[in-house]
Amino acid sequence: MGLFSSASQAATAVAVPAPKTMQTVFDEADDATERNRIARVGEFFAVPLSILDGDGGDLLIWFDTHFQPLKQIGAGPLPGSDRQFWKSTSSYAKWREVVRRRIKTTLGMIAAKKALRERVDGWTPLLALLEELSKDHGPVHPATVGSVQTFSDRARAAGIDPMDMTPYIVPAFLDGMPAHENAASTRALRALGRYRIFPQIAEFLPEDFDTDYLIPPARTPVPEARGRWCRGPLACASTPSDRPNRGGDSSHRTYCRRFSHTPAARCSGSAPEVRSKRGVQK
Repeated sequence: MGLFSSASQAATAVAVPAPKTMQTVFDEADDATERNRIARVGEFFAVPLSILDGDGGDLLIWFDTHFQPLKQIGAGPLPGSDRQFWKSTSSYAKWREVVRRRIKTTLGMIAAKKALRERVDGWTPLLALLEELSKDHGPVHPATVGSVQTFSDRARAAGIDPMDMTPYIVPAFLDGMPAHENAASTRALRALGRYRIFPQIAEFLPEDFDTDYLIPPARTPVPEARGRWCRGPLACASTPSDRPNRGGDSSHRTYCRRFSHTPAARCSGSAPEVRSKRGVQK
């Protein structure tokens, strides 16, 4: 029993793949420049690359969490800005692009995407048609082709063909995506909805393909305080009892538009005092 148990444990140990770390990413890179950029990750955290394993989770998600794209950083500081770790935003962006691509290669994501795009399925003729219609200033914008192709990668991985994109399937598919992928996929679907006016494109889509359900109704409630603020100037400009006896309606409306944003008008929701040559009128 002891021998069998030892052999079973050894077989199990062999079957479990070693976790991917930044050291793995470094070792699989052949280009010296890429290796230098990967090594910067260890320098950033001041630890060996071998212990940077994504905190036990997905290595790419871990990298994106610590090194966000410039679009998400916005006007905020770059990671390590207190140490002046990067010379410029452009150098940070280029470094991030290279290291992120190498991580995706190590995790097999690049090979998986290549295999998906080499697949012959319902997306193959549709993507070829979009590509053709984008040439020579055609009706399809080249950026739309890239957007739809990226969406097709996600759809293919989920086993969804263009003919499967019905209101019964698409919403649940989108809900399972991260927020940024959901937004990008929604844009791609809306683009397909616009180009459905071309019969050759509509041929590859369901008869009831309609992206209106992707746009939730926007009903933003107006706070009561803001409502009073809005109603005050309107009443001031339109209520006959609020108009001055002299000076004409036009001058009074001009006065109200000019001063209806004052704190007193905001709080009371009523028209401000109107000063004339003969005194104060309300």
